[in-house]
Amino acid sequence: MFSPFVGSAPENVERMLKLAKLRDGDVVADLGSGDGRIVIGAAKLNPTVRGWGVDIDAKLVKESNESAESEGVAGRVRFFRRNVFDADLRNVDVIFMWLFPELQRLLRTKLIAAIEHKLAGGVPLRALQLARAGVVDVRCQRCHDASRTVQDTACLKCHAARIHSRFETHTPACRECHVEHRGAPALLAIHNASCVGCHGQLASKRTAPLIQASIKGFATHPAFVPLRPGRRDETALRFNHKVHLTSDKIPRDDKLVCASCHQPAPDGRLMRPIVFEPHCQRCHEQQPPNPFGGIKAPHETPEVVRTDLQKDLLMFAAQSPEGIFKGRPSMLPGVAERPSLSAASTLQGYQSEWIEKLETVLYQPFDETPPLLEHNKYCFLCHVQQGDRIPGALAQLRETKIPRRWLERGGFSHRTHDPLACKTCHAAVEKSALTSDTNLPAKELCMKCHMDGTRASASTDCVRCHLYHDTSKSPELRARKKPEVTLEVLTGG
Repeated sequence: MFSPFVGSAPENVERMLKLAKLRDGDVVADLGSGDGRIVIGAAKLNPTVRGWGVDIDAKLVKESNESAESEGVAGRVRFFRRNVFDADLRNVDVIFMWLFPELQRLLRTKLIAAIEHKLAGGVPLRALQLARAGVVDVRCQRCHDASRTVQDTACLKCHAARIHSRFETHTPACRECHVEHRGAPALLAIHNASCVGCHGQLASKRTAPLIQASIKGFATHPAFVPLRPGRRDETALRFNHKVHLTSDKIPRDDKLVCASCHQPAPDGRLMRPIVFEPHCQRCHEQQPPNPFGGIKAPHETPEVVRTDLQKDLLMFAAQSPEGIFKGRPSMLPGVAERPSLSAASTLQGYQSEWIEKLETVLYQPFDETPPLLEHNKYCFLCHVQQGDRIPGALAQLRETKIPRRWLERGGFSHRTHDPLACKTCHAAVEKSALTSDTNLPAKELCMKCHMDGTRASASTDCVRCHLYHDTSKSPELRARKKPEVTLEVLTGG
């Protein structure tokens, strides 16, 4: 196995040497030295620096030694035809290499041995510099102390401190979960054993833990919280999926499907909130009968609704004062004069009279007589009344409290599950007639793809769904809708 020689641009050589921060007397080595330009450059930069390079190409080794001679550094620089695995790194202060990733992985043990040799000799870890392609600047002493251990204080120089749980009896050190020197993916890929170490037999500062005390994998994971016995959707709202998805009273061209209301947020994880104006208003416009030319109530709190109605009534009064306080003559022959719209003699009295009339219609108590839509057309078709309405007083509605997300302790991404049709996971939604139905898929359905210990399984890593640190992610925006596939196609069934 070898990496072909690709000469580094002069500006990259200059940058690597700058990153190395060479000190007097340093010994530098270049694994896969090519034409020797990096080691020669180091020797020219500091007259006390010595160095050597190894390369498997005899022609390049010969050219490198000739270049060292012509540059006047041959007394301090030598190049050898040698396999990089045979190079002795024990007395080297700075190492340069630009090799294939697989070669670098194989060299890891050799590099660690060089670090340990330095530590055993009491040499500060500042001395070992690894630079790859002129773009990586990693100095061991930034993280490792004299005992070769990475302390949390070193991590917190760059990363903010985050709390996992205020009830935990033991806070693991960063190094207990994150393994360095294996690249960013391995650094972030936390093995389940790190989680099970605590959650397999959970200890808590609480008398009883808030979560299940023994979880050793996804197979032993409890049912998702919203689906556990005694749990229900507590939203104070009347909504019937079955009616909206299957009613024959909805015109064929306006038939609703899941995507008619449920649209993913920009990050593709959660769904956007349902909003009255774009999703409901077309069929449920709040316009009580009135003679004022189409006064409508906004979908707002009773306080805002009253203010808006007062404004509309005042506007009408300003435009047609005669039609309010006295009858208007009819333009048609033989038709009697139209009665006045208000028995009041003042503008305030007119507003109060019509506010009460309009609100009486808007806040008619819910009538359970079927068909519900025929007997309930306004606010309490969906919203839940709190107490009896007193004439003149504002209506009282229970706060809806629609959940923003269902899995509070777990992360879920609709974007990742795009290939699946909605009914694959929400099969019962067309039969759901109660607001209290959560309509979430059970863990057993998830286990059809996420199976512990199976090669064909989607991930069952704890960190796939759970974030240890109190942080948030910003995944890429979903670019486009992916073609839908069935669960059988994905699992090969």
